[in-house]
Amino acid sequence: MIKNLKKIAVNNLTMYIIIGQIIAFLCINSGYITSSNLALNYSLILEGQFWRTLSFLIIPPGTTPIISLLSWYILYLMGSNLEHYWGALHYNLYILVAVILTNIASYLFNLTVGTNYYLQSSIFLAFAFLNPNFQVRLFFIIPIKIKWIAIATGVIYLWALIFGGLGAKLLLIASFTNFFIFFSKDIYYKIKYRGKRIKNKISTEVNKNRPIHKCKVCSKNDINSPHTDFRYCSTCEECFCDEHINNHTHLE
Repeated sequence: MIKNLKKIAVNNLTMYIIIGQIIAFLCINSGYITSSNLALNYSLILEGQFWRTLSFLIIPPGTTPIISLLSWYILYLMGSNLEHYWGALHYNLYILVAVILTNIASYLFNLTVGTNYYLQSSIFLAFAFLNPNFQVRLFFIIPIKIKWIAIATGVIYLWALIFGGLGAKLLLIASFTNFFIFFSKDIYYKIKYRGKRIKNKISTEVNKNRPIHKCKVCSKNDINSPHTDFRYCSTCEECFCDEHINNHTHLE
């Protein structure tokens, strides 16, 4: 089953999406179409414009060449990295689930989706999760790890979820749902591993301050009395300091 699916998986899917966006960018700037002709709109889909279920994927990120080129570069960097890590089939499914969830949100709540920003945000979250220490240059100058950008982005998304409009909330939920569908297991194990690591660290710190040898009579130990010699009784196996060991009746 999986082998058959792998045969129909689209390799270099990110590149095809970018090529589609470049063609749409040229057509929009030439006046042949507008971005609204590509938007996801179920009232128009029900009239027969079925291409809109997918065409929102190729809505360009902007109308200026510089912004668009930068966006395409970032999208290619993240998308191709994910495809290389997962394989074409897994990556195709990730994009497909995002598209399906976006279509469901659009259909159920009569939303017009004139951007693929939220779908690309889903790609960004996946890339940042798998490559938290990947370094980028903020404003082309300041080196920063992508995990910090992801955290800042998460805060912005949370703000939008609380205070944003219904459309933004639903599309963000679709984006996050897609992410959690594919990464819930990894997130669980990361939280579990981190919790175990913290527990072990605390245990190590506690044991570090716990004495190894402690006299049964006077409670001297190797921490508060580091120069004291300690010995163990061969019969009862209790520990005694050099001052009380000779008075111990079991000592042989």
